[in-house]
Amino acid sequence: METGAAAKVGFREKMRKYGDIAEQNNLQFLPIVFESTGYLHEKAVAFLREAAGMTERNKSIDVINRYNYLMTNISVVLQRGLAQAFLQGKQRVQGGLDKPVIRSIYSRSTISEFAHVLRRNGCGNYDRE
Repeated sequence: METGAAAKVGFREKMRKYGDIAEQNNLQFLPIVFESTGYLHEKAVAFLREAAGMTERNKSIDVINRYNYLMTNISVVLQRGLAQAFLQGKQRVQGGLDKPVIRSIYSRSTISEFAHVLRRNGCGNYDRE
């Protein structure tokens, strides 16, 4: 399988599922799709580079360093969400949780933290609600 193939499939599926809903509500929708290898879909890269470029005008740090800092923050958020999902899954398997808890890197707290990373880095108000 070629590099980025899974990201392209995921991007198309998310656009098919949510694109029309967003358009009907006069919203723009852009899936931020990562592969398990860390590969990021090209449209998400373009968006994040643009966001880093917008912050460059407000801060004295060049766009490459802003982009790298933003990606490092996003990586930490995703790793933290993955660790939480792993630990809760382990707890459930060991009998520590009565009800199955579905907690993944896509959980509300992880998505909120992702939005917070964007805001903290001067990238506007990107919330999921």
